Amino acid sequence: MMRRTTVVLLCALGGSPALPAGNLSPTELRDANRGNLNNLVVEMAKTDVLKLMGTQVVKAGPSFEGVKLINNPFRTETLLSGDGSKTLEVLFFYTYEDQESDITITNGDLTPLVVEEGKLKGWGWIFVKQIAKLYDIDIRIDGLGGGD
Repeated sequence: MMRRTTVVLLCALGGSPALPAGNLSPTELRDANRGNLNNLVVEMAKTDVLKLMGTQVVKAGPSFEGVKLINNPFRTETLLSGDGSKTLEVLFFYTYEDQESDITITNGDLTPLVVEEGKLKGWGWIFVKQIAKLYDIDIRIDGLGGGD
């Protein structure tokens, strides 16, 4: 007798539940972002990346001196290739806490996601360095710590 096994894969493209602004602590946002990185797929549409990672704005606690709100993504930058033919968008998400300084968010606390022509091309600091070399993009990365 043939046995049939059905495997159901559930993948919520919403990542963490959609919450009103300020309902997550910075730690909860960081942990949610770290978990959501595991569900990213190269060539995913930018709109789906934002649905997965979320676009919450979180009120920072007293340990984040000078930072009133933490945006998700924390910041966005546009990179232009050396010959001007390629434009990349880099979305930076808060994913790490620098052990040396818990009062500011540095590049080392962020994970970059690289988008080209509306599609996710890759993520992490190693990927950013590789793509910068490939496209002759002059980047300076200060304050790296947390991880890739």
